Amino acid sequence: MTYIHKKLANERCDAIIAAGSNGAYLKSRLSVPVILIKPSGYDVLQALAKAGKLTSSIGVVTYQETIPALVAFQKTFNLRLDQRSYITEEDARRAD
Repeated sequence: MTYIHKKLANERCDAIIAAGSNGAYLKSRLSVPVILIKPSGYDVLQALAKAGKLTSSIGVVTYQETIPALVAFQKTFNLRLDQRSYITEEDARRAD
C-alpha cells in the first residue's frame, strides 16, 4: 500500500483495475476508483495493449509469481511493464 500511496501522491491515476481479494482489499483502502474484474489471459493482454496506447509504463501485480509471457509481450508492443508478485500480505507491503 505504501508504494501505491506514493505513486498516487506524485502521479496521475484515473482508476485501478484489480481482481479477487486484491481488488476487494484495494477498493476498501484507496480513494481512486478500483474496478473489480475476473480476467482471462486474453483479457489481461487486451487490457495491457489498450493501456499501452495511453502510457508506456504499466504496472502488473500478481499473486505468487510474475507472468513470463509478458516479457515477450512487452517487447512486441514496446511497453515498459513493471511486474511484481507477492505471496503473503507482508510480501505485498515490502514490494515498494
